[in-house]
Amino acid sequence: MDFHRVQMKHIYHNCWIIQARVMWKAHVKENGMGNLYLQCILLDRHGSKMEAIAFNSQAIRFNNVLETGRTNDFNRVGFNPTEMPDGHFWYLAMDFVTTLSSTTEVTMSAQQITSTICPPCFPQFGEIFELRDTTITDVVAILAYVGQIEFKWDSIYRRRVPSLEIGLMNFQQQIIFLRVREEHVGPHFWHLQCTANLFEKFAVTYIQVNQRQRCLQTMRESTFFFSSNINDDHHYLQDIHEASLMTLDETRAYVNRVVQGRNNGRQKYHS
Repeated sequence: MDFHRVQMKHIYHNCWIIQARVMWKAHVKENGMGNLYLQCILLDRHGSKMEAIAFNSQAIRFNNVLETGRTNDFNRVGFNPTEMPDGHFWYLAMDFVTTLSSTTEVTMSAQQITSTICPPCFPQFGEIFELRDTTITDVVAILAYVGQIEFKWDSIYRRRVPSLEIGLMNFQQQIIFLRVREEHVGPHFWHLQCTANLFEKFAVTYIQVNQRQRCLQTMRESTFFFSSNINDDHHYLQDIHEASLMTLDETRAYVNRVVQGRNNGRQKYHS
């Protein structure tokens, strides 16, 4: 079964077979009721994602079995609605979660699922702003701004690490800022600058919400998609100056005002 086909009629039956790649795996944790649990994010062959969860002894078992980046065949899995309270929060804003039970069998798949699949759909900006802190999401928009590379001291690794902030704009002229981690700065900086100068479409997956800073931030697992790699099905992402009836110069001026306002707000906060 593919994740985008899961409906209410499929839940509570631990009989489904799925093929998925383990894109991300959390540490085993304990919820408020004293139960151990393990959460993972799985990717199917269509680019759809779903969270998977295992409890207690099965959390230990699947923590030892599942490896990030590996494609597996999951036999006898179930699905539950995410609205059921069970003492922890979800990393994905989804309607369903995959349940891994004692009857679930996992084998390495003969066919590998690539991690660079562009998702079939993306949330609206308004939905992203409403997500809980540290929720993992995707975003597709027009790359409107690329800041300067900054080097900050990392007290854990005791070295200076590069970081970068970029601005993404939708057709309502909303701008959401994304902080790019060090492992993505070097490989993508030149391409980001070129894309921003042309206000082209851009997508990035597996990013976390940072509500305290009111921005998004990349993870090690984040994947970047530039204009040439985004499927034409995302036809609503035309050039921003065509969609908003603004010229490129007007768009740049608007983006600069938003960025300046954000920077001024930071200076007031730190002063």
